[in-house]
Amino acid sequence: GLAWGAQKPAIGVSTLEAMAYHGLAAGEGALVCAAMDARRSQIYNALFEIRGGKPVRLCGDRAISLAELGEELGKMQKSAFLVGDGAQLCYNTCLDMGIPAVLAPGNLVSQSAWGVAMAAFGQTPAPAEELLPVYLRLSQAERERQARLAAQAAQE
Repeated sequence: GLAWGAQKPAIGVSTLEAMAYHGLAAGEGALVCAAMDARRSQIYNALFEIRGGKPVRLCGDRAISLAELGEELGKMQKSAFLVGDGAQLCYNTCLDMGIPAVLAPGNLVSQSAWGVAMAAFGQTPAPAEELLPVYLRLSQAERERQARLAAQAAQE
């Protein structure tokens, strides 16, 4: 918004990637699970491993059920360091499933300007009007509209 209005270049950053930088506190080789509460027993999530002092993606940003994420983390050979406003949900799921996980301390759970700056560091700015949001699932209004259209089509 600010860059667009000022006609300044900007860098698009994944919120999940920005949060993953807090996983540096877990040390080299740590598995970082960035999670945001998506409601409906789902989270927005990405997994990272700390390599060379930065988070390296193991998967893209996604919407995933807590149960599916728990199964995936259960197959990994290390404890996950959980960050983001969905970290507590993931931690509870891991506990219920007997999966080792570490909840980030309070000062490292939420996203921060530092994480955004670190994720943007070294990237090439682009004109602000070229940056687009990434939606990981349809909005509730769009889901309801699709259901309504499908019901209408079934009646015809």
